[in-house]
Amino acid sequence: MEKKLYLIDTCIFIGAIRGDIKSLNIINELRGKIVFSVITEMELYVGAKTRERKKEIEKQFEIYLRCDIDRAVSQRALQLIKKYTSQKRQPQIPDMLIAATAMVNDFTLVTHNVKDYDFIEHLKLR
Repeated sequence: MEKKLYLIDTCIFIGAIRGDIKSLNIINELRGKIVFSVITEMELYVGAKTRERKKEIEKQFEIYLRCDIDRAVSQRALQLIKKYTSQKRQPQIPDMLIAATAMVNDFTLVTHNVKDYDFIEHLKLR
């Protein structure tokens, strides 16, 4: 039986870095089942302002499973952008890449920013 894996959104990691109890509890609860997108790694690295913080991020991500962007993920992200972009909604490219990563790999996406994803059909959210 395969272990269910959870793709952790950037906001959860940011919360954990800032000491947010809800985010820390999620990471502790899902320990051993956490996957992160290379997009999340990029977002956190860009947001890190000091060399020390960048090294902390690199070290932290050594313990989780990394999921890179492949052809299937990029194609699914493009499909999502085409389907959901309208005058009322402008999905963000990083969010669509993260959602596509979860969908292609059958991960549940864990996020505090549900509104960024709840309109996407067939995406498993927690």
